[in-house]
Amino acid sequence: MKFTQGMQVEVLTDEDGLKGAWFAATIIEPSGEDKYFIEYKTLRNDDDTEFLREVIRACNIRPCPPEIIVVDGFKVWDAVDAYYNEGWWVGVIAKRKRKGSPIWISSLPALTVKSPAQDVPSLIWSRPKIKIHQSP
Repeated sequence: MKFTQGMQVEVLTDEDGLKGAWFAATIIEPSGEDKYFIEYKTLRNDDDTEFLREVIRACNIRPCPPEIIVVDGFKVWDAVDAYYNEGWWVGVIAKRKRKGSPIWISSLPALTVKSPAQDVPSLIWSRPKIKIHQSP
């Protein structure tokens, strides 16, 4: 998939402490073959003076997913994308509760409790579409 200047996307990072999370970004411009110069919408540079910019391989960029409304909530072991630390992390519902469910995120050291309003079904970027992950 080709991305165009100004396009709103999500970027998968390999940076320590953030590995496995998708972060909102904007395409600034193409940067060589299958690479793009992007600016994150939530991640800041080291001195916190501006949003972080970097060159990212196209295989680590996906279009922003459509808005998904969850009507019936989630069940234990449902795969979800949980919004945590300014990015979307793949996880599973570990325990059912009325308000907020513990979400196990495999790339983080502990359970993270999030509000159900911040979680969506897990999304799989399978070019050229985004699919909803089906839990077993």
